[in-house]
Amino acid sequence: MKHLLTLLLITTLAVGTQAQPLDRSVRPQAAAPSVPVIAAYQKFTLKNGLTLVVVENHKLPRLNISLNVENYGVLEGDKAGFGQIMGEMLSEGTTQRSKSVLDEEVDFIGARLNTGAFGIQISGLSKYGVQLFDLLSDVALHPLFSQEAFDKLKEKSFSSLKSEKDDPSAIQTKVSNALLFGKDHPKGEMVTEASLSKASLEDCKTMYSTYWKPGSTVLLVVGDCKPKEVKKWADAAFGTWTPGTAPKEKFPMPAKPEKTAIAFVNRDASVQSNIQLANTIQVKTGDADVEALRVMNEILGGGSSGRLFLNLREDKAYTYGAYSSFALDKYVGQWEASGEVRNAVTDSAVDQFLFELHRIRTELVSETDLQNAKQSLAGAFGRSLESPGTVANFALNTLRYQLSPDYYNQYLTRLAAVTSEDVRRVANKYIETDRMLISIVGKATQVGASLERIASVQYYDLEANKTERPSMPVPEGMTAATVVDQYIEAIGGMKALVGAKDLTLSQSATIQGITLQFKEVHKAPNKHHEMQSSPMGKQESFFDGKKGRLIANGKNQPLTDDQLEEMRSDAVMFPELSWKSAPFALALEPQMSVVEGKICTVLLVTHGKSSESHYFDIATGLRVRTSSTQQGPQGEMVVNIDFSDYRSVGGILFPYVTKLPIGPGMVLEVNTNEILVNSGVADSFFK
Repeated sequence: MKHLLTLLLITTLAVGTQAQPLDRSVRPQAAAPSVPVIAAYQKFTLKNGLTLVVVENHKLPRLNISLNVENYGVLEGDKAGFGQIMGEMLSEGTTQRSKSVLDEEVDFIGARLNTGAFGIQISGLSKYGVQLFDLLSDVALHPLFSQEAFDKLKEKSFSSLKSEKDDPSAIQTKVSNALLFGKDHPKGEMVTEASLSKASLEDCKTMYSTYWKPGSTVLLVVGDCKPKEVKKWADAAFGTWTPGTAPKEKFPMPAKPEKTAIAFVNRDASVQSNIQLANTIQVKTGDADVEALRVMNEILGGGSSGRLFLNLREDKAYTYGAYSSFALDKYVGQWEASGEVRNAVTDSAVDQFLFELHRIRTELVSETDLQNAKQSLAGAFGRSLESPGTVANFALNTLRYQLSPDYYNQYLTRLAAVTSEDVRRVANKYIETDRMLISIVGKATQVGASLERIASVQYYDLEANKTERPSMPVPEGMTAATVVDQYIEAIGGMKALVGAKDLTLSQSATIQGITLQFKEVHKAPNKHHEMQSSPMGKQESFFDGKKGRLIANGKNQPLTDDQLEEMRSDAVMFPELSWKSAPFALALEPQMSVVEGKICTVLLVTHGKSSESHYFDIATGLRVRTSSTQQGPQGEMVVNIDFSDYRSVGGILFPYVTKLPIGPGMVLEVNTNEILVNSGVADSFFK
C-alpha cells in the first residue's frame, strides 16, 4: 500500500500575555552590569630581545609566571610525536638540578610547574619571586635532555596512543582535525605509532635549539609584584640567554570541502555515536565579529540553555548534552557543534543539528534570547577576571594582536551593541552548512546506511585514511524473490491479501499545532480515493478504474496525463503482489543496512522511470523504510519514509505509525486512527 503526502504548512503562532501588578513567578530585571577595570600591563624588552610583560594584581600574595615561545606551529613530518616529548622533557631535570632535586625545590615553596613544547608556567607565593624566576630560567635555559628520560616519555606516548584507539572522543578529534586542516598542517598532523617510533632524542634537541629563542619569546608575569622589581629578576634570570629569533613558519590555508560530507570512523564496540559538525573559520581576537560570534554561539550551543541542548537533550532525549564552540586564531581556527547520541537515533540527531544551524542562519533570534545570551556572557566575563590566567591572557593578546590598551575594558560595551541581525549575519558567515565536515565515530553496520540520505558518506580508519564501508552481506541463498515472499507472508499471507476486496485508511498528523487529516480508500482491483485536509484547505482525488477527478477546495481541477497515470498506479491496493512480474524489476543489494536498530535487507524496485529502495527487517520480514530520490528546492534529495507499530486488521498487518522528513530537521509523524477491511465500499463512491 502506498499513499502520497503532499501537504506542508508553515504557521506562525503568537501568544500574548497580560501584565500583572506583582507576579512573583517573573524573574526580576537584571541590574546593569558593573564595568570592570582591567589593569594595564607594562612592557619591557631585555637586551637579548626577550619581551617582558608585567600586570600588577595585589588581591592575593601570588605570582603567575609564564614563558611563551611565539609560533604558529611546527610540522614534525614522518616523526610526529617528538614535540610533545620535548615539552615534557623540560621538567625532567636540568644540567644544574636533577629531576628529584627540581621537584623537591618546587614542592618546598609550594609552587606549581608545567612545561610544554612552546611554553613553561610556574606559580607560587610572591615572597618566593626570586626562587620562582630561578627555577623557571633553569628549566627553560638548561634542559638536561637525557636519553633515559626520552625513552621513558616515548614509552608513555606509545601507551597513550594505544589507549586513544579505544577512546571515541580522541579518535574523532584526531580524524576530524586531519580532514579539516590536512595532515600536512600543524593542526591536522597526526601522531601515529609509526611516526613516533622514528622520533629520536636528537629531534627534541633540534626543535628546542631552533625555536627557543629570546627574540621570539614573551615572559608574562601577573600578580603581587612591582614592575621594576620584576624587571631586575628577569634580567638576572634570563640576561645570559643568547640572542636569537626563531624561524617564522608559513603553512597553506586548509582547503574547504566542495560540499558537506560525512566522515565515518567505524568502531564496532560503540553503543553510541560521537557526532561533530565543523568547518574552518578565519577570525582572531580583536576582529569586529568576535562579540557577535560569542552571542550567536551562546544562543546556539553555549550551554544547557542553548538551542542544541534544549532540542537534542530536553526535547528529543537523544543525548546527555549537545554544544557548539569556536576557536579564535591568528591564521585559521574552527567552528564546531557536537554531541554523543544513541546508535538508533544517529541520523535523526544529525537532522536536528542541521535544523538548528539552519534556523539560526535564517531566522532572527528573539529579543529575549538575545538579552539572555548577553547577560550570561557578561556574567561569565566578570567571573573570569578572578583568575590570574585570564588577566595574563588579556595582556598577552593585547600585545600579540596589537589591541588598543582599553580593548578588554570596552568588552561589555561591544557586547551590548550586538543585535539580532548581527547574530544572523555571523551565523551565515561562519557556519558553512553547505561546506561542512560531519565526522562520526560509531558502529557503521548499525548507523552508516541511514546517514546516506543526509550527505555522502566516506569511511576512514583511525589514521584518517579512506577505507571501505564495513561489510554486512545478505544471508547466503537469499534473493529478491524470497524477500518479497517473506514480506507477503509476514503481513498476512497471499490468501489474506487477495481476500481484501476493499480497504479504508484514516490517518492524522500534527505539525506546529496544526492538525492534518488523511484518508485513503481502495476497492479491488483498481479503484482509489485519496483525501488530504488542513485548516489551509482540502484536496481529494477519485479514480474509478478508468477515469479520474481532482478536487481542490471544492473545485474540480484540470487533470494532466501524468496525474492520471499516477492515480492509476496508486489505485493498486497491494502492489507488492505484482513485484515479481513485469513491468517491475527487482534487485537485492548485496549488503544489508541498519534502520532504527533493525538489520534490514535492501530491495530496489524499479517501475518505468521511478525506483524505490525498500528496507525489510530480516528478523520479522516487515518493511521498516521506503527510500526514494526526489527533486527538491536545492536539487535532488533522498526521502526516507519509515514504518512502525504494525497491527493486525482483517488478518493483515498494517503500520500504524509513518514518519517522513518535511524540512531541515523536521519529521512529520502520521498516526493511523482507523483501518477497515471489507467494509462494503460501493463502486459509486469512486465516480
